[in-house]
Amino acid sequence: MSDYTFSPALERAGIAEYVKLFETAFPGDTKLSAAYLEWLYIQNPHGRVIGTDAFAGDRLAAHYAIMPRRYALGGQSYDAALSINTATHPDHQGKGLFTKLADATYERAAAQGVRFVLGAANANSVGGFTRKLGFTALGQIRLYLGFQPPAATGDDLDLMTDDHWIAWRLANPSRVYTSRRLGNGDACISTRVRGVPFHLGRLRAADLGFQPANQLAPLPGFSPVFASPSPNGLKLPAKYQPSPWHVIWRELDPALSPSARTQLRIDGLAMDTF
Repeated sequence: MSDYTFSPALERAGIAEYVKLFETAFPGDTKLSAAYLEWLYIQNPHGRVIGTDAFAGDRLAAHYAIMPRRYALGGQSYDAALSINTATHPDHQGKGLFTKLADATYERAAAQGVRFVLGAANANSVGGFTRKLGFTALGQIRLYLGFQPPAATGDDLDLMTDDHWIAWRLANPSRVYTSRRLGNGDACISTRVRGVPFHLGRLRAADLGFQPANQLAPLPGFSPVFASPSPNGLKLPAKYQPSPWHVIWRELDPALSPSARTQLRIDGLAMDTF
Protein backbone atom coordinates (compact mmCIF):
# COMPACT_ATOMS: atom_id res chain seq x y z
CA MET A 1 0.00 0.00 0.00
CA SER A 2 1.47 3.31 -1.05
CA ASP A 3 -1.20 5.65 0.40
CA TYR A 4 -0.77 6.90 3.95
CA THR A 5 -2.78 9.10 6.25
CA PHE A 6 -1.15 11.33 8.85
CA SER A 7 -2.28 12.47 12.27
CA PRO A 8 -0.76 14.19 15.32
CA ALA A 9 0.87 11.95 17.89
CA LEU A 10 -1.52 10.54 20.50
CA GLU A 11 -4.56 11.61 18.48
CA ARG A 12 -5.21 8.31 16.71
CA ALA A 13 -2.50 6.07 18.16
CA GLY A 14 -2.04 5.28 21.83
CA ILE A 15 0.94 4.34 23.95
CA ALA A 16 0.35 0.60 23.38
CA GLU A 17 0.57 1.07 19.61
CA TYR A 18 3.84 2.96 19.92
CA VAL A 19 5.28 0.21 22.11
CA LYS A 20 4.31 -2.39 19.51
CA LEU A 21 5.89 -0.35 16.70
CA PHE A 22 9.12 0.13 18.66
CA GLU A 23 9.28 -3.58 19.52
CA THR A 24 9.00 -4.41 15.82
CA ALA A 25 11.43 -1.75 14.62
CA PHE A 26 13.98 -2.21 17.43
CA PRO A 27 13.90 -5.84 18.63
CA GLY A 28 15.48 -6.29 22.03
CA ASP A 29 15.24 -2.62 23.08
CA THR A 30 13.54 -2.72 26.48
CA LYS A 31 13.78 1.01 27.27
CA LEU A 32 10.76 2.06 25.20
CA SER A 33 8.19 0.52 27.54
CA ALA A 34 4.65 1.71 28.15
CA ALA A 35 5.68 3.22 31.51
CA TYR A 36 8.60 5.07 29.91
CA LEU A 37 6.52 6.48 27.05
CA GLU A 38 3.73 7.52 29.42
CA TRP A 39 6.33 9.38 31.49
CA LEU A 40 8.04 10.92 28.46
CA TYR A 41 5.07 11.76 26.24
CA ILE A 42 2.35 12.75 28.68
CA GLN A 43 3.79 13.70 32.07
CA ASN A 44 6.56 16.11 30.95
CA PRO A 45 6.01 19.45 32.79
CA HIS A 46 7.24 21.39 29.75
CA GLY A 47 4.45 19.98 27.61
CA ARG A 48 3.02 16.87 25.99
CA VAL A 49 4.83 15.26 23.10
CA ILE A 50 4.63 16.88 19.67
CA GLY A 51 4.75 14.39 16.82
CA THR A 52 3.20 12.88 13.74
CA ASP A 53 2.04 9.35 12.92
CA ALA A 54 1.64 7.68 9.53
CA PHE A 55 -1.05 5.05 9.06
CA ALA A 56 -1.45 2.48 6.32
CA GLY A 57 -5.13 1.80 6.64
CA ASP A 58 -5.66 1.14 10.35
CA ARG A 59 -2.05 0.10 10.95
CA LEU A 60 0.55 2.41 12.48
CA ALA A 61 3.33 2.50 9.91
CA ALA A 62 5.68 5.16 11.29
CA HIS A 63 6.06 7.64 14.13
CA TYR A 64 8.22 10.67 14.88
CA ALA A 65 8.22 12.68 18.11
CA ILE A 66 9.89 15.69 19.69
CA MET A 67 9.68 16.64 23.36
CA PRO A 68 8.94 20.20 24.51
CA ARG A 69 11.75 21.85 26.41
CA ARG A 70 12.21 25.34 27.84
CA TYR A 71 15.59 27.03 27.66
CA ALA A 72 16.85 30.30 29.11
CA LEU A 73 19.54 32.78 28.09
CA GLY A 74 20.20 36.19 29.59
CA GLY A 75 16.92 36.29 31.48
CA GLN A 76 14.85 35.36 28.42
CA SER A 77 13.04 32.04 28.06
CA TYR A 78 12.73 30.07 24.84
CA ASP A 79 10.21 27.38 23.95
CA ALA A 80 12.16 24.60 22.27
CA ALA A 81 11.99 20.85 21.67
CA LEU A 82 14.28 17.85 21.77
CA SER A 83 14.15 15.33 18.93
CA ILE A 84 13.61 11.96 20.60
CA ASN A 85 11.90 8.99 18.91
CA THR A 86 11.46 7.88 15.34
CA ALA A 87 10.47 4.47 14.04
CA THR A 88 9.16 2.99 10.80
CA HIS A 89 7.69 -0.48 10.55
CA PRO A 90 9.95 -2.70 8.40
CA ASP A 91 7.12 -3.18 5.89
CA HIS A 92 7.01 0.57 5.23
CA GLN A 93 10.67 1.54 5.16
CA GLY A 94 12.12 3.25 2.11
CA LYS A 95 8.92 5.26 1.45
CA GLY A 96 10.25 8.62 2.66
CA LEU A 97 8.00 8.59 5.72
CA PHE A 98 10.61 9.91 8.14
CA THR A 99 11.05 13.14 6.19
CA LYS A 100 7.30 13.65 5.81
CA LEU A 101 6.65 13.03 9.49
CA ALA A 102 9.48 15.32 10.58
CA ASP A 103 8.37 18.19 8.33
CA ALA A 104 4.79 17.91 9.61
CA THR A 105 6.01 17.77 13.21
CA TYR A 106 8.17 20.89 12.86
CA GLU A 107 5.30 22.77 11.22
CA ARG A 108 3.04 21.83 14.12
CA ALA A 109 5.72 22.73 16.67
CA ALA A 110 6.33 26.15 15.11
CA ALA A 111 2.59 26.85 15.28
CA GLN A 112 2.76 26.11 19.00
CA GLY A 113 5.57 28.61 19.53
CA VAL A 114 8.57 26.26 19.48
CA ARG A 115 11.52 28.35 18.32
CA PHE A 116 14.16 25.67 17.75
CA VAL A 117 14.62 21.90 17.77
CA LEU A 118 17.81 20.24 18.94
CA GLY A 119 18.99 16.70 19.38
CA ALA A 120 21.91 14.37 20.04
CA ALA A 121 22.16 12.19 16.94
CA ASN A 122 24.36 9.15 16.56
CA ALA A 123 26.65 8.49 13.61
CA ASN A 124 23.93 6.61 11.73
CA SER A 125 21.28 9.33 11.93
CA VAL A 126 23.14 12.65 11.87
CA GLY A 127 23.46 12.64 8.08
CA GLY A 128 19.71 12.24 7.59
CA PHE A 129 18.98 15.19 9.86
CA THR A 130 21.51 17.50 8.20
CA ARG A 131 20.94 16.48 4.56
CA LYS A 132 17.17 15.98 4.54
CA LEU A 133 15.76 18.06 7.37
CA GLY A 134 17.80 21.24 7.40
CA PHE A 135 19.63 20.70 10.68
CA THR A 136 23.06 22.12 11.45
CA ALA A 137 25.62 19.95 13.26
CA LEU A 138 27.08 22.07 16.06
CA GLY A 139 29.69 19.61 17.36
CA GLN A 140 29.88 16.59 19.58
CA ILE A 141 29.03 15.95 23.20
CA ARG A 142 32.24 15.05 24.98
CA LEU A 143 32.84 13.00 28.10
CA TYR A 144 34.73 14.48 31.04
CA LEU A 145 36.21 12.18 33.67
CA GLY A 146 36.01 13.16 37.32
CA PHE A 147 34.06 13.09 40.56
CA GLN A 148 31.47 15.67 39.50
CA PRO A 149 30.24 17.40 36.34
CA PRO A 150 32.01 20.53 35.07
CA ALA A 151 30.25 23.70 36.21
CA ALA A 152 28.27 25.89 33.83
CA THR A 153 29.60 29.34 33.01
CA GLY A 154 26.34 31.10 33.83
CA ASP A 155 26.14 32.65 30.34
CA ASP A 156 24.70 29.67 28.47
CA LEU A 157 21.55 28.81 26.58
CA ASP A 158 20.65 26.24 29.20
CA LEU A 159 17.71 24.04 30.12
CA MET A 160 15.25 25.61 32.57
CA THR A 161 14.64 23.44 35.63
CA ASP A 162 12.56 23.77 38.77
CA ASP A 163 11.48 21.36 41.49
CA HIS A 164 8.51 20.11 39.44
CA TRP A 165 10.63 19.39 36.37
CA ILE A 166 13.40 17.79 38.43
CA ALA A 167 10.96 15.51 40.23
CA TRP A 168 9.59 14.43 36.85
CA ARG A 169 13.06 13.97 35.34
CA LEU A 170 14.25 11.77 38.20
CA ALA A 171 11.08 9.64 37.94
CA ASN A 172 12.30 8.22 34.60
CA PRO A 173 11.27 4.54 34.92
CA SER A 174 14.13 3.33 32.73
CA ARG A 175 16.90 4.57 35.07
CA VAL A 176 17.94 4.61 38.72
CA TYR A 177 19.46 7.89 39.92
CA THR A 178 21.53 8.86 42.91
CA SER A 179 22.31 12.30 44.31
CA ARG A 180 25.37 13.58 46.12
CA ARG A 181 25.86 16.86 47.91
CA LEU A 182 28.66 19.03 46.55
CA GLY A 183 30.70 21.44 48.61
CA ASN A 184 28.88 24.56 47.42
CA GLY A 185 25.42 23.20 48.26
CA ASP A 186 24.66 21.96 44.75
CA ALA A 187 23.84 18.33 44.06
CA CYS A 188 25.41 15.96 41.55
CA ILE A 189 22.88 13.63 39.89
CA SER A 190 24.31 10.32 38.66
CA THR A 191 23.25 7.05 37.10
CA ARG A 192 24.92 3.90 35.85
CA VAL A 193 24.91 2.54 32.32
CA ARG A 194 26.11 -1.05 32.07
CA GLY A 195 27.81 -0.57 35.43
CA VAL A 196 29.66 2.60 34.41
CA PRO A 197 28.86 5.72 36.50
CA PHE A 198 27.75 8.83 34.64
CA HIS A 199 27.48 12.18 36.43
CA LEU A 200 24.63 13.83 34.56
CA GLY A 201 24.59 17.34 35.89
CA ARG A 202 24.56 19.81 38.76
CA LEU A 203 21.35 20.99 40.37
CA ARG A 204 20.73 23.49 43.11
CA ALA A 205 19.77 21.69 46.31
CA ALA A 206 16.96 24.22 46.79
CA ASP A 207 15.31 22.94 43.58
CA LEU A 208 15.47 19.27 44.48
CA GLY A 209 12.72 18.97 47.07
CA PHE A 210 14.93 16.57 49.03
CA GLN A 211 18.34 16.62 50.64
CA PRO A 212 21.07 15.00 48.56
CA ALA A 213 23.02 12.26 50.27
CA ASN A 214 26.60 12.77 51.39
CA GLN A 215 28.97 10.21 49.90
CA LEU A 216 32.35 10.09 51.59
CA ALA A 217 34.04 8.26 48.73
CA PRO A 218 32.30 9.17 45.47
CA LEU A 219 33.34 7.17 42.44
CA PRO A 220 34.87 8.88 39.44
CA GLY A 221 32.57 8.83 36.47
CA PHE A 222 31.92 10.30 33.05
CA SER A 223 30.06 13.58 32.54
CA PRO A 224 28.54 14.16 29.08
CA VAL A 225 28.76 17.88 28.28
CA PHE A 226 28.40 20.07 25.21
CA ALA A 227 29.25 23.73 25.65
CA SER A 228 31.17 26.50 23.98
CA PRO A 229 33.71 27.28 25.25
CA SER A 230 34.57 23.82 26.51
CA PRO A 231 34.41 23.36 30.29
CA ASN A 232 37.54 22.85 32.32
CA GLY A 233 38.19 19.25 33.22
CA LEU A 234 39.78 16.01 32.12
CA LYS A 235 38.26 15.51 28.68
CA LEU A 236 38.26 11.97 27.29
CA PRO A 237 40.08 11.88 23.92
CA ALA A 238 37.76 11.58 20.92
CA LYS A 239 39.03 8.13 19.97
CA TYR A 240 37.86 6.75 23.34
CA GLN A 241 34.35 8.22 23.16
CA PRO A 242 31.84 5.34 23.39
CA SER A 243 29.33 7.05 21.10
CA PRO A 244 29.73 10.03 18.77
CA TRP A 245 26.76 12.10 19.98
CA HIS A 246 26.41 14.85 17.39
CA VAL A 247 24.52 17.92 18.62
CA ILE A 248 22.09 19.05 15.90
CA TRP A 249 20.05 22.25 15.72
CA ARG A 250 17.26 23.58 13.53
CA GLU A 251 15.66 26.99 13.93
CA LEU A 252 11.89 27.13 13.49
CA ASP A 253 11.56 30.85 14.24
CA PRO A 254 13.27 33.03 11.60
CA ALA A 255 13.45 35.87 14.14
CA LEU A 256 15.65 33.82 16.49
CA SER A 257 19.16 35.23 16.72
CA PRO A 258 21.71 32.88 15.10
CA SER A 259 24.05 33.62 18.01
CA ALA A 260 21.83 31.62 20.37
CA ARG A 261 23.16 28.35 19.02
CA THR A 262 26.72 29.34 19.89
CA GLN A 263 25.77 29.55 23.58
CA LEU A 264 23.95 26.23 23.80
CA ARG A 265 24.88 23.98 26.71
CA ILE A 266 23.79 20.35 27.12
CA ASP A 267 24.50 17.95 29.96
CA GLY A 268 23.30 14.44 30.75
CA LEU A 269 20.08 15.66 32.37
CA ALA A 270 19.15 17.37 29.10
CA MET A 271 19.69 14.19 27.06
CA ASP A 272 17.06 11.50 26.60
CA THR A 273 19.85 8.89 26.47
CA PHE A 274 20.08 8.91 30.28
